[in-house]
Amino acid sequence: MNKTAFELAQWFMEAKVQKDPIDRYFKKDLGPESSKIKSAYRLLDAVDELQSGMWMKSWKEGFLSFSEVGP
Repeated sequence: MNKTAFELAQWFMEAKVQKDPIDRYFKKDLGPESSKIKSAYRLLDAVDELQSGMWMKSWKEGFLSFSEVGP
């Protein structure tokens, strides 16, 4: 889920928008072009994936450098 889709899903969830209005929104092709979410079902499925597996899917690789600090 990209940032735009996440923010849209967050807004739908916080506003407690029901499934039918969400489906109408996507059927009118109002969703972001870059989003794979095209229905209420897919939106809720994506939210469920975040809630149950976010920690696994959100890891990014990076490098850290530490230096020893003495007294």
